Amino acid sequence: MRKITLKSKKQAFILGLALGTVLLIGSAAAYFTDTEQVKNHLTIGKVDITLTEPKWDAVPEKEKQDITPNKKLIKDPKVTNVGINDAFVFVTVQVPVANVITANQDGSRNPKALTELYSWTVNSGWTKMGNAADIKNESNIVVAHEYKYVYGTESACTALAKGITTPELFSSVTFANVIEGEKMPDGTSMEEAETDIDLKAFAIQTTDLTEKDVTDPANVWKIFETQNKS
Repeated sequence: MRKITLKSKKQAFILGLALGTVLLIGSAAAYFTDTEQVKNHLTIGKVDITLTEPKWDAVPEKEKQDITPNKKLIKDPKVTNVGINDAFVFVTVQVPVANVITANQDGSRNPKALTELYSWTVNSGWTKMGNAADIKNESNIVVAHEYKYVYGTESACTALAKGITTPELFSSVTFANVIEGEKMPDGTSMEEAETDIDLKAFAIQTTDLTEKDVTDPANVWKIFETQNKS
């Protein structure tokens, strides 16, 4: 019985030694580890523009009043990027119209027709988009035509960089050669009538408009309109 007991103790000792060796080897294992943190500092951009007419603003008010047929007036709309990001730029122009008789340079008369009361020549760098749209009053009478222009070409918008100003859309407007006694769309006399040429400028970022960058004016304008629907 003692031999059996001694043998059992010896086996227990050997087993304990083996386990101790395993534990010792196991505790000797090491791992290379590291922890690193990155803080992403991002600045949000800004698209912002101004529409100015510095030469027009400098014209004395009296020269803007009591204008006569064929009168040429300085008018110089231009757009400046005062934001941070590059921008694609558009301008709309609403010109008043009336059903009137106009005269030619030799004095001969043209038939009564719906006529734009002011005309202009578009400067290089700008392109007209499509045809004019009719603007109607509450009585469904056409009172103006609206033109849309893009800073760019028919196929591609031109990016307007931060701090840069476009060329003038046009440099002057000329009043139509309307004969005396004609009337405005509301029936009032054209003499002493007040007329307006309404201009609006629009801008949109140049990148990330869709999955693929878009530059053609028609699609860029469509994206702008879709986003800004009321």
